[in-house]
Amino acid sequence: MGDCLVTGDPTLVAEITKNRDLIGGRGTEALRPVVGQHSLIAIEGERHQAHRKALLPHFFYGDLSRYDTLTRKWACQALQEISQGQTFEGSRLVSTITLNAMVEILFGALNTEQHQAMVSHIQTWLASFRNPAVLFLKPLHVNLGAWSGWGRFLINREKVHTFIREQMTRKAAHAVDGGVLGALLRARMAGDHALTDDEIISEIVTFLLFGHDTSAEAMGWVFHHLWNHADALAAVQNEVSTLTNAHAEVLPENLPLLQSAIQESLRLCPVVVHLTRHATVNTAVGEHVVHAGTRVLPCQYLAHRNPAVFEQATQYQPARFLNPKPEWRHAYFPFGLGQRLCAGMPMAQRQMTLIAATLLTHSQMETVEPEKVRPVRKMVLIVPSGGPTLRRVR
Repeated sequence: MGDCLVTGDPTLVAEITKNRDLIGGRGTEALRPVVGQHSLIAIEGERHQAHRKALLPHFFYGDLSRYDTLTRKWACQALQEISQGQTFEGSRLVSTITLNAMVEILFGALNTEQHQAMVSHIQTWLASFRNPAVLFLKPLHVNLGAWSGWGRFLINREKVHTFIREQMTRKAAHAVDGGVLGALLRARMAGDHALTDDEIISEIVTFLLFGHDTSAEAMGWVFHHLWNHADALAAVQNEVSTLTNAHAEVLPENLPLLQSAIQESLRLCPVVVHLTRHATVNTAVGEHVVHAGTRVLPCQYLAHRNPAVFEQATQYQPARFLNPKPEWRHAYFPFGLGQRLCAGMPMAQRQMTLIAATLLTHSQMETVEPEKVRPVRKMVLIVPSGGPTLRRVR
């Protein structure tokens, strides 16, 4: 990477966020064969802002509770596939839930065959680059069809793109009012934040992949932390049960302790451990001179464990975020910062809370050999080994 500035100092992180000479997007070069050249995580400047205006109404603000029924439905269905006494990977369970929900959010209610086809296409495509070398080592980018890793990657990518194009054609031809895809096409017809076909495909792919897998891996850490702290788990269980027993609707906003427990897990083990900014000209961050072309890495892992900001910073304290402090603004950023804050952050947080609440309501689980769990790399994420492994007790 050459010379780069890595910091978890909140004062410097705040400066980085405000410095217009430090831009994002270029740190995702290896992911561009996946998400394309038009994804929010790859583009910069005015194009980036235009895409955010088109997408944020669906994932960031507005009535996100409209997706709650889908999350609960797929969570309950996934649980039905796990029998009492069975062991399974926690993140894989959540991935099944979030992928199915995301397909329905993006495409609307497809028939069973179409829905399962899209889910299968995504799972197969993801499996073709589980080994990051396929993307990160350009000498391996040789297309030998199904005989090579890169060839399989391209074949599986085309299946996903073809499905999206077919749905775009169907929704445009029949004015089908379904999902985020249909809304983007209607916005284009109205000239409101219009995106081209290629731009829409890039963004749909981005949310299909990173809109489900990142949350699933983050939930893996929640299982590891919360399910291994008996007192905290009992307190959260009581919070959920109190709502259920009162026949109140189980909504994230009514579960402050569970939300805090999830935020604390994201603090202790963020799945994205650093952001990347590039200096377009010579600039400065605090007393540090940053030359043009140099990378600057605001590091979540360092910031979140900074003992000058967080008391007992290496300990899991599930109630910590019940009373967040203003000075945490640039010390806690699991979903990014500033203009490049994750466009799906509120929806992801809502989904994680609802999934955890649904699992606590309809099942009882325990972790298996938690002492063996360690951080491992999965593409650009740092995840718990084994998922972690859970066993369904009830």
